[in-house]
Amino acid sequence: MSKKFKDCLTQSDKQAICTNFPALFKRHPAIDIGPGWENLIVKLCEEIVNTIKGTGVEIDILQIKEKFGTLRFYITRNQKALNEDNKYILSLVNSLISEAEDQSGRVCETCGSTKNVKTEECRNYYIKTLCKQCKFLYWL
Repeated sequence: MSKKFKDCLTQSDKQAICTNFPALFKRHPAIDIGPGWENLIVKLCEEIVNTIKGTGVEIDILQIKEKFGTLRFYITRNQKALNEDNKYILSLVNSLISEAEDQSGRVCETCGSTKNVKTEECRNYYIKTLCKQCKFLYWL
């Protein structure tokens, strides 16, 4: 029995992420990532919510996707409350996003493994971050 290669979150998984973090998902953003990065996204959303809680800073996630084998996380923020304290909060949020994007290059985007993971060009010139087993399944 062979394992089926899954390279995209299910619609219900995407909806669950949006539902669990309503303060961050005011619209319905495009979420186009592999299931292996779901935990990265959930952890990042938790960290952002904890960072902005009680500050007046509002974050709206516009898009979450894979590009060139790593995570891309696009946000917008409220302009009206942009004082020095909030600029600092936003810099913390941007640091959290950068850290998650960097970490995604060491996590298989399909299964979430951190063992034998490489970011490299695969079929059709796509750059993917896959563990050895998922890379094999990807080529089947």
